[in-house]
Amino acid sequence: MLNRAVFLIFIFLLSCSKGNDKKSISLIETHIKALQNKSSKSTLDSSFFYLKQADTLLKKYKFSDSLNAENNYLLGHYYKEKKDLDSAAIYLYKTIKYVKDSITSYRQDRYFIDACNNFWSIDKIGDSFTVIDQYFTLIDNENDHNRMALAYYFKSNAYLSLKDYNNALKFSKERIKMLKKANDSLNLILAYISLAKIKFHYLNDTVGTFKIMDSLVKLKNIQSNTLKKQIYGQYGVFKFFQEDYFTAINYYKKGIKSIKLSKNSPWKSNNLASSFGNIAEAYIELNKLKKAAIYLDSMASIGFNNIDDKYVRSYMKYKLSLATMTNKDISSITNYLDSIYNFQTHLYQKKINKELIALKAANTNEKQLLKEKQTIEINNVKLKLNLYLLLGFITLILILSFIFYQRRKFKYEKLSLQMQQRLLRSQMNPHFMFNTLSVIQNQIQKNPEKSSNYLIKFSRLLRLILDNSLHNYVLLENELESLEKYIELQLLRFPKKFIYSINFENLDLEDLIFIPPMLLQPFIENSIEHGFKGIDYLGEINIHLKLQNKFVKCIIEDNGVGFTKADYTYKNSTSLKLINSFLMKSTKSKMVIKNKKDQLNNLNGLYIEFLIPFKLSNND
Repeated sequence: MLNRAVFLIFIFLLSCSKGNDKKSISLIETHIKALQNKSSKSTLDSSFFYLKQADTLLKKYKFSDSLNAENNYLLGHYYKEKKDLDSAAIYLYKTIKYVKDSITSYRQDRYFIDACNNFWSIDKIGDSFTVIDQYFTLIDNENDHNRMALAYYFKSNAYLSLKDYNNALKFSKERIKMLKKANDSLNLILAYISLAKIKFHYLNDTVGTFKIMDSLVKLKNIQSNTLKKQIYGQYGVFKFFQEDYFTAINYYKKGIKSIKLSKNSPWKSNNLASSFGNIAEAYIELNKLKKAAIYLDSMASIGFNNIDDKYVRSYMKYKLSLATMTNKDISSITNYLDSIYNFQTHLYQKKINKELIALKAANTNEKQLLKEKQTIEINNVKLKLNLYLLLGFITLILILSFIFYQRRKFKYEKLSLQMQQRLLRSQMNPHFMFNTLSVIQNQIQKNPEKSSNYLIKFSRLLRLILDNSLHNYVLLENELESLEKYIELQLLRFPKKFIYSINFENLDLEDLIFIPPMLLQPFIENSIEHGFKGIDYLGEINIHLKLQNKFVKCIIEDNGVGFTKADYTYKNSTSLKLINSFLMKSTKSKMVIKNKKDQLNNLNGLYIEFLIPFKLSNND
């Protein structure tokens, strides 16, 4: 609130100065650049605050196109970070409209590169052609060969998105011609690799592909080890798709040698992890599982903290494949499942810690901003206010402050709800996995042969959980698939102990409805583990889902033993408390849990009813 007030005072005092003289304009321009610089060093929300201040000043006064372009570019990146790609597209398109006459810097190249990439991300290929055409008009077609090559790269990618592979091939070749004229050997090699990809993946021209790749492999004057790795690695990928796994492995190994000879960089660990994983995958295809295990160990030795999460997931996928294919040493499989459980817990904890650190940083930055604003002195500005203007200004500030406070309050309530949901999953997923791993351990001890089938089903369920682990909302069909796989695991453990059914009203399983994950599983687990414990008849679980206004109404019934008033274990479990708290905030309604016996003496079991929030997309 104070930040907004200080900014408005700054604007008002400037307006009271004698005209827009050069000194005043220079002062404002310096302030705009300072705001843009602060935005790049701040948290996401603070960044937006600074950029909107700069935007207000840019609209009030006339400044250079370059200053306007930069502010729109930074706003475009803000919305891109917020995953609002449509808004990002608007600001990035505004950015390139401020680039006139000619391209004079790499920063301006970035404006067009990011605008194209953003339009491709939201499948607006026609708009990307508009960007490309404007870029062509701003470059020197006769002499600026590097930028011409970049423009042809844009066109080739755009036609690939349209599945017009012949035109994609055509402009890829034009790109190569321009790079030859520019004597840019580094980018020329990358362009040849892109051309080979088009021939291999889209035109089925394997002869043309390997003619290019063989010529690149034979080059003797390549100084960059990183570039050598790209050549060898891509050659290996092509051979892998041809199922020539031995040749693929040979080129992957050459790529590893080049990586090890290259200078240390942020990408070196990821490149090594990718190559080790590719070799392990090829050995798995060859059923040479011991060699695959060796390269997976090399992948792990890099350290999971030093590589991206996607490579950690690949490692876990390959290890699980090995464990399932060998299935000889049950204890090693159990140990590996423990490592998966630990990684899952670490992943959720890492995500929560990151969000908490971001919130703490935002608060610290806000306090620092208050201190800075309190020390600002505005020089060379004459203040001419009478009493009525001052009272009117204060009234305006109070109104704006109240509006700003209400908007911030709503925003923080929304963030709090999302944090509650993530905390819920972070506790429920590890809890569920720990219980399931305990079941597997018991089965291994009692019946090792039967445990193999149990293990395979659990691995499939685990893959579903890993895929959904980073989403706040998942497809209803996927959530029910995960739930049914869990119930199948329990039926293996308790054969003929119970039956279940899932039915729908006013909705279809194929509808694009997204709900928070892991909400139903704890209730089903309690019915199986506690409700059916000690009964001498066939248990039954009925799940009924109904579309009701803005929510999905869920009713779960079983015919188990229910619970007594003295039994607080069920209603006071941590998972149910978290679920109830989340549902209260997201639906404004409580969860209902009743004993059927309290309604009708001749009925056993529980009746559970609650509303589930849903969305029509998985965007958070």
